[in-house]
Amino acid sequence: MQHDFVMLTTTNGYNPNSCLLRYTQIAREEQKQSVQQTPFAAVNHLIVSDNHLIQEVLQPRIVVVGAGAAGLGAAIKLNHLGFKNIIIVEACQQVGGRIAKANIGNAWVDTGAQYVHGASEKNPVYCLLKKSGLLSQVPEDGKILFYRCNGHKVDEDFSKYVYEAGEKIIRYYGNIGKSIGEHFAEKAQELIDMHQADEKMLVQSILSLVGKQFLLDIGASDLHNVSLASWQYYINMGEDLNVEGLMFQLVENLMEDFPKSVCS
Repeated sequence: MQHDFVMLTTTNGYNPNSCLLRYTQIAREEQKQSVQQTPFAAVNHLIVSDNHLIQEVLQPRIVVVGAGAAGLGAAIKLNHLGFKNIIIVEACQQVGGRIAKANIGNAWVDTGAQYVHGASEKNPVYCLLKKSGLLSQVPEDGKILFYRCNGHKVDEDFSKYVYEAGEKIIRYYGNIGKSIGEHFAEKAQELIDMHQADEKMLVQSILSLVGKQFLLDIGASDLHNVSLASWQYYINMGEDLNVEGLMFQLVENLMEDFPKSVCS
């Protein structure tokens, strides 16, 4: 059996390695069958080494559907494995999928992905940013300062204590049959009640900011729609890193490996 055409469709969270590994496994089985049935000189199937790198290949025509991060990653992986006859099909005029940008005045701004959730070597996006040198352009996080509505600055030690307490509450892992919103509201109220009357409103305001920041981090609009039970399965690979203005540059760097004719 000879593969003349291969199509890969990409979705959110797609890992190209799993599909490519399966493809090379199939190729290995076909190679064994061909060697048994045909003289070696006549074999024109894939010949794959023990580390799954293609040594000799009859180039199939490969179409990658979608030029988002997953599609580009799959195409790059295929290219590194030796497949050269690749076409990326994208319906939009701009590649990158949710990694998008827009021109405002004389500057380009992010209109899509802006954060790396899990800034560590375990995260392939973080590794790509690091490899491309873009991480060196990320400024260090500054201090968070809180001000009252009258313009008076809130004591830094107090605001830090309340904010960190709120973070500990909202990032609780457990299965108690409630949403994160229900759990956070109950525990936050307990924390508010521990303070004096003149501090209660301030504590509530800081905790409200904790909730809003958490919604931003997880891409949700209502904490009451997020299950606390399922949250225990979330794997934290590292801290969140704001890479504003750099994510779409990563897409541009990835596209440098492909001629414009590849993406249509």
